[in-house]
Amino acid sequence: VYGKDSNNPLVKFAMMKFTPNGLSFEDKPYKGAFLSTTTAVTNNSDKVILYSNGCSVFNKLGEIMKGGDTINSPVNGYWLTFCDLGYKSTMGIYPIPNPADTNQIYLIHQRRDLSQAGTYALQYSLIDMGKEDGLGAVIKKDQVLIQGDLESSAAVRHGNGRDWWIIMPD
Repeated sequence: VYGKDSNNPLVKFAMMKFTPNGLSFEDKPYKGAFLSTTTAVTNNSDKVILYSNGCSVFNKLGEIMKGGDTINSPVNGYWLTFCDLGYKSTMGIYPIPNPADTNQIYLIHQRRDLSQAGTYALQYSLIDMGKEDGLGAVIKKDQVLIQGDLESSAAVRHGNGRDWWIIMPD
């Protein structure tokens, strides 16, 4: 996902699609604004089932998912400043499937707070795609995993195919 929904015809919202034939851009009538924080989850048929810009979580229809209206602590100044454009946290959001429940996805996201220098948190929100007739719902939001003077994080699936490693400098 990339861009911004806008009344300006030169400003577009697009889905970047990677295929064996190359990269294509598809205009989508979705909502949201995307700066450097972006993620999308597809189903087995390569159809988008959810996406996020670090401020909100959207369902496959491009609507804000139930409970997904505000993630990353909307009371801080950083959120209020950037969510009109999209949250700015490079490598700041990614999905990890719940190995105990195939309907659930952990959305790992990094919160920044400009009001206190060096205050960051790696958090998760839990999404249940079995809710709301398959449109999904955020059932836990902004659960803190770790706090500190954190940098961008990355995740990689463990060799056992079930567990995940999250790497983040502090």
